[in-house]
Amino acid sequence: VSSALKKGKGRRYIEYELNKRGIKDEEIQNLLKEYEKDSIISQTAERKIRKIALGKEAPDSKDYIKLRDYLLRQGFTYEEISAEISRMKGNYEN
Repeated sequence: VSSALKKGKGRRYIEYELNKRGIKDEEIQNLLKEYEKDSIISQTAERKIRKIALGKEAPDSKDYIKLRDYLLRQGFTYEEISAEISRMKGNYEN
């Protein structure tokens, strides 16, 4: 779990991988109690948007679509991603 968190993987990805390895749901929930979704998604999104929008003053709509798709593949929920992208857009507009 800690390795996946360091890599910026989302809760759904971690749950899937643990289920695949035969770990029971109850044990998975105990392991993921330390999961802090806000800090993990923020760090992952900030790191990725810098790579996507390299050389640009601010990311455009295509960059945010690429970021959304990337975060979905990493196992974050759509709700988490939408909230994070909204936060990021607010930061770049200011």
